[in-house]
Amino acid sequence: MVESEVSWRALLPADMPAERVAARFGLISDTHLPERCPALPPSLDRVFGSVDLILHAGDLGELSVLDRLGALAPVVAVHGNDDTPEAQRELPYQQVIAAAGQRILLCHTHHPDPADEEAWRRRSHPPGAAFARRAAMGRRAGASIVAYGHSHVPVVAEVEGVWLVNPGAIAPANPVTRMRYQTVALLYLRDDGAPFVVHVDLAAPDRPFAPAFWLEHERRGAVSAMAPHFTESILEPALMPLWLRAWEQVRTMPDEARRPINALLCRLAYPCWSGEREHVTRAEVLDAFRTENTLPPETREFILRALTP
Repeated sequence: MVESEVSWRALLPADMPAERVAARFGLISDTHLPERCPALPPSLDRVFGSVDLILHAGDLGELSVLDRLGALAPVVAVHGNDDTPEAQRELPYQQVIAAAGQRILLCHTHHPDPADEEAWRRRSHPPGAAFARRAAMGRRAGASIVAYGHSHVPVVAEVEGVWLVNPGAIAPANPVTRMRYQTVALLYLRDDGAPFVVHVDLAAPDRPFAPAFWLEHERRGAVSAMAPHFTESILEPALMPLWLRAWEQVRTMPDEARRPINALLCRLAYPCWSGEREHVTRAEVLDAFRTENTLPPETREFILRALTP
């Protein structure tokens, strides 16, 4: 028995007989390669080694990540809101996949218009509003399952008759945080179309992801309540409030203006992401922005002012 098959059977839910598996999907999202993650974790080969199809729910980074995944199984992918221009140009907003008599809607689930996305983030919403929106997207496509990304938090929940599955993330959502866990998901469809979902922490690929804090969470509750378990700041504590003040204006900049800022911050973040250092310091950030020659002078001066108490 090959290693990938051993891993697959070890991750199969206890109430899902192997002989009744009609389709196996590997779900992955928010890889952000190579800007925020140099490479996919090697353990992904074992977890996805025997899937029929890989679904990437957006924010790939460079399209080359599809080549890496395609060596394991065929891949269907969509673009995300924070993708490279190439990925946004070449990949669709959503895809519908049909298997075992079921439809799966694959979508990052951000708002296609960046202004609408920003407005959604700034508004307060009743509990469950984001889940209800995603379930409605699934129903509109006639899909019983929505595979999505965007929040960087693993989710499996049935909402208004639609199963919502977020595999979690490989890379952080921004250059000032790190992932505590890198997770993916396996979606099994039984021969009668019933779905079974198993999340996997790629640091522990031979068993389902099942920490108490995640299992005890109300699956249809606020994802923001789970976010601190999955992401943490890499900025030294004194720098955090200053950067948040700067970010309120940076976030409103066009993509082309934000891109060199993100690239600079990523260069500072890599030693933290690799485990070499714990934090990025204010002194390091100030020095980097003072000497960076790719930034317009007005942008550099604005950020330096914002980072000065």
